[in-house]
Parts: sequence; structure tokens; C-alpha cells
Amino acid sequence: MTNKIESPTLSFRSGDKLPNYLLEQDGGLLVIDGEKKLGPFSAVYDFKHRCDSLRSEVPKDKAWTKNPNSYISFEVFDNPEISEAMKVLTELNRMSTGGEDDLFRFAYQTALNKSFLPVIDKTRSVFNEKAVVLPPLNGGRFVRAIFQSAGAIKGMERIMHIELKRILMSNGGLLVGVIENKISYPDMEPETGIVLDDCMAAEVSASVSIDLQRKRYPSIKEWQIIVSPATQRGAEQLVREWGDHNVEVKFVGSVPVRKMNNRFYLERTEDEGYPAGTQFVGDIGARAGKLPDYFNSIAPWNEYNTSPSGVETATAKKQKRIHIICPVRGVTEEQQREIDEFTKAEEENGNIVHNPKRDVDQSDPTGYNICIAHLKSMKEADEVVIFYSADSMGSHFDLGISFALSKRLKLVKVNGKVPEGKGYIKVIYEVIRRQELKSN
Repeated sequence: MTNKIESPTLSFRSGDKLPNYLLEQDGGLLVIDGEKKLGPFSAVYDFKHRCDSLRSEVPKDKAWTKNPNSYISFEVFDNPEISEAMKVLTELNRMSTGGEDDLFRFAYQTALNKSFLPVIDKTRSVFNEKAVVLPPLNGGRFVRAIFQSAGAIKGMERIMHIELKRILMSNGGLLVGVIENKISYPDMEPETGIVLDDCMAAEVSASVSIDLQRKRYPSIKEWQIIVSPATQRGAEQLVREWGDHNVEVKFVGSVPVRKMNNRFYLERTEDEGYPAGTQFVGDIGARAGKLPDYFNSIAPWNEYNTSPSGVETATAKKQKRIHIICPVRGVTEEQQREIDEFTKAEEENGNIVHNPKRDVDQSDPTGYNICIAHLKSMKEADEVVIFYSADSMGSHFDLGISFALSKRLKLVKVNGKVPEGKGYIKVIYEVIRRQELKSN
């Protein structure tokens, strides 16, 4: 098929007429202004609400049980062992309490590697001298290491080095920031564009990767998108929308996923026997970093899991996951404003924040699913931040969860008077005191 400049994606670079949420800095880099102030980026892609429909769960009777056409292939239909590897990833994610050690990450990476092996066998032939490969940093780097250790990728001369940062705006819209560097684009005239990534929820990262390749390399005739788990709706939309723009895209994954949450994380379904809110694999990128070298003999991908010199990523500083305990049902406008301002400041600093009123469906008739969602969030959190109110019964329940998980606490605000004698607020003070003594 012939390539056209038309694209289903809307992108901005230096010199373009910019929307009001983008500012151009000296040197032509863009910063997302207003609610996030993220960047700088060499380009920003705006998907607006294009992916909203992908959030709806695929009914069980509509789930694929075989590959739907010649453009979409999931290897689980020919290799049921992939399902077992995925169950291991789900259970490891459910066990996680945050701050995983090297043995946990080794177990996680081993299961993910196992899920990719049939995919590697399926796609090995496309990794030839006429193919350019984009494994978006940082999760894609781990996948590239797996393909290198299996001998599918030889050398680094045909690898693109680009970081993509997905940004969920407060209005539900999606942006993707692009971070390029001096060795982002190999000097070649490829015929095939390959995009490698760990998973795919919404198809935004894959679409940005295709667009970057096709604008840089007009010689490319077809694209191959290769991931492990991916949403059924995302794979379908990716192939269809690019096909509508005369771009031939073939998709290969390990297993189709029927559901993702409002923050675009893959989820298990309740008819699979999992509690509501159970994430399919969790945050792969956070667990895909290089292990200590003594793992190399049992984790052959590990020695390849590095970036070459000259590649600088925007995530060099460790990203924190923060869970907020706060009143929700009885929250006042002033209290919610303080919570939202705290959330905004932390997210502007690059951290991931769980703000209960914003991030959890409060229409739950019993509150059970809310409690499960908070438990899941706290398991993954590096820190639990507290806006304390003695009148908030839900906060008392959440404090019990944080205590049981031994989470690091930070008290930001106490609303109302501190009662005399023992009480929850005194327990918080004592936990924080003991944590500070232990860290000194």
C-alpha cells in the first residue's frame, strides 16, 4: 500500500500552531501547560477522547476464541501455555505490596518472557536487514532485550531510541509526549516498521510509533505491531483506523484482553473468577528494569536490558505511586480542593496519584468494590498520604488496610479537633514516629 501523510493522529511540533495547553520553549521543545506542566517533549500527540469507547468491557460471548482475520494474530489460540504465564503475572501483581525486591521482579520477568516466546517464533522472520524497530522506552526496552536474547534481534544498529509518555488529562482525554535524542533514528531506508512493546491497552503508543516511523522513513511499506497482552478493542481499532488511511498494519500479541479501567490499565473480568478491579498484569514498566548482573545466567535477557550511551529518558528520577486516604462521601468543597491541589502538584512532579473521588466509581451500592480498588491501589503504592477526618468512616477502614500492609505514611492535613486519649489519629502519629526512627 502507498503511504499518505494523512493520519488518524493529531500531533504538534515546534513551528506548528499550538493549542492553548502547549507552550514552546527555547530550542523548540514543547511543555504541556495548565493542569500538568509536563515535558519538555519534542512532539505531543492529542488523542482527545478517541479511546473512550475502548474502556467498555467486551461481553463474554463476543470475546475472540480464534484470530478474527489475517491482520490480527494472538498466539494463545495455538499455545494455551501462554494463559498459564498470564495467570502467574496476574497473581504476582495481586501479591505485590509495592517496592518489590529483585526476586519478585525476576519471577515477574520470567513469566512475561514465557508469554513472549511463541510470539518471537511467529515473528522472527520480519526482523531482517530491511526492518527498523521501535521499542518505546521504558517497557519496550525490556521486550527488545527478550527478542535479543532469543536471537531475533541482532545488534542495535536498526533500533530506534524514543521514549513515549502517556498522559491522562483530568477531562479523560489522552495525550502522548515524545522524547527524542541524538540517536533516535538509524540512518537507513527500511521497508518494514516494527513496534515492540510490553502490552497494549488503548492503541495510542502504537499509533504514535507508527506515525513517527512513517514520517521519518517514507520507504516503509508495512508495519508489524508486537506485544504480549492487548485489549481486543484496541487491536481492532489500531488495524482498522490505520487501514482507513492506506497504512497496512499487522498485529501480533500473546493474549486478547476484554477489559481495561478508566486509567487504561488491563483488567481481568469477574466472569473469569477475579474480584472487580483485578489488574491483568499491573505496571509492567515498573518491574521491567535491569536486574543485578548475577541474574544473567538464569535470566538471559538481563544482559541486554540496557540503553546505549546517548539515550536520556524523562523518567530517570524514580516515579512514586501515592495513595490518598481522605473523606469522600462527607468531604467539604474546601477539603476536596486541598486534595485536588495536592494531587495536581504530585502529578506535575511525575508521580502517579490515586485520588479516591476521582479514580474510583463511587456509585457502588455496597462499597465492596470501592474497598477492593483501594486495597489494590495501596498494595502498589510507595507511600500513603492522609488527609484525616475523624468523621470519615471509610478513611478508618483504609487506615486499617495501610496498617496491615505496613505502608509508609505521610500525614498532610488533620480536619477537626484531635480527641483526647487513644484514637486513630494517635495511631497514625505513632506509626509515622516509628517509621522515622527506623529510617534514621
